[in-house]
Amino acid sequence: MAFGVPRCHWGLEKKPISRRGVAIMSRRHSDESDGQPLKRRTSEPSEIEERLESLVCRVGEKSTSSLESNLEGLAGVLEADLPNYKSKILRILCTVARLLPEKLTIYTTLVGLLNARNYNFGGEFVEAMIRQLKECLKVNMYNESEYLVRFLSDLVNCHIIAAPSMVAMFENFVSVTQEEDTPQVQCDWYVFAFLSSLPWVGKELYEKKDAEIDRLLSQTESYLKHRQKIHVPMLQVWTADKPHLQEEARSERSSRNSPEQTKKQEARGPVMPGSHSVERFIIEENLHCIIKSHWEERKTCAAQLLSYPGNKIPLNYHIVEVIFAELFQLPSSPHIEIMYTALLIDLCKLQPGSLLQVLAQATEMLYMRLDTMNTTCIDRFINWFSHHLSNFQFRWSWEDWSDCLIQDLEKPKSKFVREVLEKCTR
Repeated sequence: MAFGVPRCHWGLEKKPISRRGVAIMSRRHSDESDGQPLKRRTSEPSEIEERLESLVCRVGEKSTSSLESNLEGLAGVLEADLPNYKSKILRILCTVARLLPEKLTIYTTLVGLLNARNYNFGGEFVEAMIRQLKECLKVNMYNESEYLVRFLSDLVNCHIIAAPSMVAMFENFVSVTQEEDTPQVQCDWYVFAFLSSLPWVGKELYEKKDAEIDRLLSQTESYLKHRQKIHVPMLQVWTADKPHLQEEARSERSSRNSPEQTKKQEARGPVMPGSHSVERFIIEENLHCIIKSHWEERKTCAAQLLSYPGNKIPLNYHIVEVIFAELFQLPSSPHIEIMYTALLIDLCKLQPGSLLQVLAQATEMLYMRLDTMNTTCIDRFINWFSHHLSNFQFRWSWEDWSDCLIQDLEKPKSKFVREVLEKCTR
């Protein structure tokens, strides 16, 4: 079987909107829909198309109106424009499904509302999504393909895709692991695409197809037990597995909360979900997606991260952990290293009290583990910390690190402090 989604008919989407284009559209016409009812305007076709893009990209942002009323209003606007702009609306919705995955449930709800108003729309949208999924796989856009698979899976909850059809798709995915001469990296992608979709659709599928889901999970478990992991040591941030085991899994991140961090969180408020919990996976995935969507505009990125919904989670801890996880990712960070420095600075300016404290705590934890830290990651840590200090008047509790004074000069802690000070004095 070829590297793609099996047994489907495919096509090519035209004139795709770029990720930067989505970010620009989401900032355009900021006063159009914020707290105001959505109204039709008589304009030129290009102006109508631009307005549709802006409204779709902005839905879900902070507003004086409820999300439910904004979605109902937007669905009404899009329904009225379907006769003349159906292809444009389909393309916009497919694009935001791929480029704004952190708003997945908002857009699946919007598609569900449109399908309830126009029964043919749901089928046409699924066909367009399948064409885009195939095209993404053809050009090696695997992260975007994962987002599209999750989007399709959540459409089961909107009664647009039938549960048996989704199960059949997942069966095709997992069957790749049983084919001979299939590269492990290809099997890994299909298995992860299946497993990472379950938080959105697993309950619904299990209620209707429990035997099939049990069989898929059994096959997946067997595959994971026998896959090779010789590459793991090269990607580990630390050479030791204490105090936390570094697991080889795409849902795992390089930085984890320690017992000391948890105790401090318990005293201050909500505690981070367990490292293997579904809640932790979803939160981290969404924060990573926000960074990926807005990394070119650090101020927008910082504001989007801090506006992530959830009053029952220690959001600042999650944000700092996700940023350091990307900064220390091996062999290279997803984005240029200076971006993470600038992003943390803007985050601290937006929340100078709480976030600065969390960042200081994380820095202290990283310093304590320098002896087993990968050399490349230490260099990134030095560059980030020295740059960060230069933006906050070089204030730090240096006496807490006085242990480096009695250590060998070539030890990691001594070298770290010395090189940070050297960079600060240049």
